[in-house]
Amino acid sequence: GAVLAPAITSVIIVNCGSWRWSAWIFGGTGLLVALYFGLVFRETPAEHPACNDQERSYLNEGRPHHEQRPPTPFPWRDVLTNRSLWLMCAVQFLTNIGWVFILNSLPDYLKDVHRVSDALNGPISTCTMSIGMFGMLAGGFFTDFCARRFGVRLGRLIPLVSTRFLAGIMFFLCIFMP
Repeated sequence: GAVLAPAITSVIIVNCGSWRWSAWIFGGTGLLVALYFGLVFRETPAEHPACNDQERSYLNEGRPHHEQRPPTPFPWRDVLTNRSLWLMCAVQFLTNIGWVFILNSLPDYLKDVHRVSDALNGPISTCTMSIGMFGMLAGGFFTDFCARRFGVRLGRLIPLVSTRFLAGIMFFLCIFMP
């Protein structure tokens, strides 16, 4: 959705003359998807209205029947004192600064600062999001490779640190680009 939305939005704006049409079209589509989701999806397949007794017994076959245990309290102390968790949150925060710009401000920036037309703005934004999507998928394979080669800890640390530094350098270099 994030990859295709800019291109589709620019086509709607160019053909309908206003960004409001894209809001109505996307909003209406979202309501239809929500309605479909509400009619079809359930917490478990057995709760679906079209599920019959034979299907329910098949779903329960081989599943252990556990007693209901009282819920355990959330481990706030462990969460708040975990250094790795705090570092991971910092990494995600700093990474998402760039994504927030790309998702929310890139089209406006291209239009207002560089005078890019609506017809060209959508494909440029879509290309940017496509590169990001490809990077996420490739990052998974790269992380798996590093984990097999260097062990789990370094295998996860190397891609995380290297990609964040690379992204930081690229954001910095953007300042000097015309």
